[in-house]
Amino acid sequence: MSIDLNQLIKTIRERDIRKVLDDYKDRNELINDLFDVLNTNFTKKQIVKDCFFVLYEIDSHHIDITNTIWNDLTLTTKIELQSKSLDLLELQRNYNINTIIIEFIKSLYHNHRNEIDEYQSILQSISKRYIKNNNIEFRYSCLELINFILKSNASSEQINEFESSLSNMIEITFEQINDTTMYFINFFLQITFSNFLDLEIDGEPIVRYLSARYEDFINNEAFDELGFLNFYEAIFELADSNQLDENVIEQLLGYLVGALQSDATGEELKEKFFTFILSQFLKLSDDDIKQWESQEKEITAPKYAIHCLYVLVSTLPQLVYRNFKVLKEIVVVSGDWKKIAGLAHLETITIEEYIKDYTFIGAFKSFSEYFTHPEPLLRENYLEVTHFMLNTVEPNEEQTNEILDTLLKLNDSHPIVQNSILRTLTTLVRVANSTIDKRLSNITDYFANYMNIELPTAIVEGVVNVLTNLCEVMFANIASHAKEYLPFFMSIIHRSDRFDPLSRTTGAALEAISILIMESKGSIDEDFKHSLEIVEIIKRNMPPHTNKMINVLDFQWDEIKQLSKESLNYRIEVIDMTLSLIEILADLPHL
Repeated sequence: MSIDLNQLIKTIRERDIRKVLDDYKDRNELINDLFDVLNTNFTKKQIVKDCFFVLYEIDSHHIDITNTIWNDLTLTTKIELQSKSLDLLELQRNYNINTIIIEFIKSLYHNHRNEIDEYQSILQSISKRYIKNNNIEFRYSCLELINFILKSNASSEQINEFESSLSNMIEITFEQINDTTMYFINFFLQITFSNFLDLEIDGEPIVRYLSARYEDFINNEAFDELGFLNFYEAIFELADSNQLDENVIEQLLGYLVGALQSDATGEELKEKFFTFILSQFLKLSDDDIKQWESQEKEITAPKYAIHCLYVLVSTLPQLVYRNFKVLKEIVVVSGDWKKIAGLAHLETITIEEYIKDYTFIGAFKSFSEYFTHPEPLLRENYLEVTHFMLNTVEPNEEQTNEILDTLLKLNDSHPIVQNSILRTLTTLVRVANSTIDKRLSNITDYFANYMNIELPTAIVEGVVNVLTNLCEVMFANIASHAKEYLPFFMSIIHRSDRFDPLSRTTGAALEAISILIMESKGSIDEDFKHSLEIVEIIKRNMPPHTNKMINVLDFQWDEIKQLSKESLNYRIEVIDMTLSLIEILADLPHL
């Protein structure tokens, strides 16, 4: 030791790293002395902070110093840095000081993990300390570090070596069920969801094992509802600030959903849960709106919130709806259009109770109030609720006419909203075709205004979907229009400069052509069946398009692997349509 420790404390208090380095030509001695100071003053927050100020400088370059402190350290000191920090962590009982130490260990591992991993297994080192030391706070700290290391691209070798240690840690932790059990379940869910979903404890898959420990906790005589509430308040805060993996949140909230269905659960917990879960549907940022405008993403609530609410709607529909109504009243009074847009998603989930409360037509009228709102996203959301309602409850003739009259008056300048109008019209055609028969001319006149492939893609796609459904459910009624529709569909396939051959729009056009051809073969409409004009259109257009369709099937596996799941689903749909259409064309002798 080159200087007195008291002198070192005075020097580092000045936070002048140059002075500290001038006193220590041997950087190894500096590190050793710093930990001597820390070990003898571990309860003194300011001294701890001063020491770590110096330790954080180990990777910094300084004037007239060629190497960083780290590069001047011996291998032994480098290895001891990690273990001495863990030793210090074991001594601590102060949350703020613990945080300083944990963040330093994380920083050290992040910057030097290759070197550290080469000479010691930090995961094994932490797990051994965890098993020996039953202090709750220390164990929390260990699990936080383990979770961090595993998420720092831990190697498969590290993960495999750590698996048995993790099993021991889990078994020891849950030997006794107490008020900390839920916190440990949370930590182990985070760790196992990352890399250990196949892990088994006592012959049970890890997720099932942890669920059983949750049941033990709920049924334990020491169960404290206040502690349970505090735990979930902490989880809500983490979820609210995106600090917790969605899979972990979903699992934890799944436990809570089960508890909420019990009469034994207090009203305070239920109220806090619904306040949190319903609020997840009301978050709409400017970035969300921009992405919606560019059609990059569909705006929705987190999947855990949707999942939990659907489970509760299936078991406690009135309780969910009652809480929704309270929230709706507050949001509508506030006039915040973004939150009102979020209400639309909740109205979709609670639609059956909503219809019972408002009646079918009353519900529709409440939604239609927003069809002409200045904000396009809000308009689209409530058209989508209407679309969902039509898929849930089939309207009668009077209801169909009222909905149809409302929709046919809408001509929206926003492509996404107009697509939603056409999509809702498509659903109405499919679920209420007996009434639609009488109004068919109104519908065909409406979408005739949009049969222009130079319009935005979203609108063209909407028109194609309406036409496809009309062809499918009432071909005989629209067969006389077929010679107008077929060229429109053909032009979509022909204009690859406007429509990606692998897009949803092209797929819908292919489906519509298939339906037209199939229906015309057995149609009672003689004009269409024997129309040389239609046959000529097909003959003139199909050979080059058939080649183009065959090209759709020519893809490379590397290309497929790079596609998003949604894009891949579109591609598969289009390929299916292409194969079907080529097969149909092969069966037509006049082609």
